[in-house]
Amino acid sequence: MKLYLKMGIAILSIYILTMAVVYLLQDKLIFQSTKLSSNYEFNFNQPFNEYTLKTADNEQLNLLLFKTNISQARGIIIYFHGNAGNLNRWGKYAVDFTSLRYDVLMVEYRGYGKSTGTPTEEVLYSDSKFIMKSWKNF
Repeated sequence: MKLYLKMGIAILSIYILTMAVVYLLQDKLIFQSTKLSSNYEFNFNQPFNEYTLKTADNEQLNLLLFKTNISQARGIIIYFHGNAGNLNRWGKYAVDFTSLRYDVLMVEYRGYGKSTGTPTEEVLYSDSKFIMKSWKNF
């Protein structure tokens, strides 16, 4: 019986330690950013405009706007890419939407690509709201 109790305590200890490490490193595990230099020039097979927005806390968000080449767009898609890479990788997917007559505004998270700052869940929400209010200025 003592052996089972010791094994149970050891397994529980390992589990608690593992969960503590995952909790402490969760931002590193979730946000796998790839930085680009501020003078990096994107090159895609379709025309786009690049914008930089300054947030309320003086960070910079990099955005790419791909316009459909069809005269009347159906609307705009605000696109937040996956948790890894940057717009250099994800920008090639804009054609999937522009070919369906949608303009696409691709947003770079803080700490990714040319955007400054550090990504967290909280700033992702606030930046999303900021972009939703700002995109009409393009």
